[in-house]
Amino acid sequence: MIITTLDALQWAGCATGVTGALLLALNTKHSGWGFVLFLISNGFWTAFGIQTNAPGLITTQVIFTATSLLGIYRWLVAVPRAKNRSGACLK
Repeated sequence: MIITTLDALQWAGCATGVTGALLLALNTKHSGWGFVLFLISNGFWTAFGIQTNAPGLITTQVIFTATSLLGIYRWLVAVPRAKNRSGACLK
C-alpha cells in the first residue's frame, strides 16, 4: 500500500487532534500541552485543506488555530507566570 501525502496529512491531523483532546479531557498538570497538539493538528488540517481545495476546512482551521494559541497562552504562559509572581514553586 502506498501512503500519499494527503493520507499522511489526514492521519497526522487526526492523531494529533485526538491526542490533544485526550490530554485536555484528563485535566492534569500536563493538559495544556493538548493545545500544542491541537496547534500541530491545525497545521496538518490546513495543509490538507489547501491540497484538496476545501475552503470551509481551511477557514475552520484558521479559527481553531486562534483558539489553540489562546489555550497555549492561558495554560502554558499566563498560569505559570501568575504562579511565579505569587512566589509559588514551579515544578
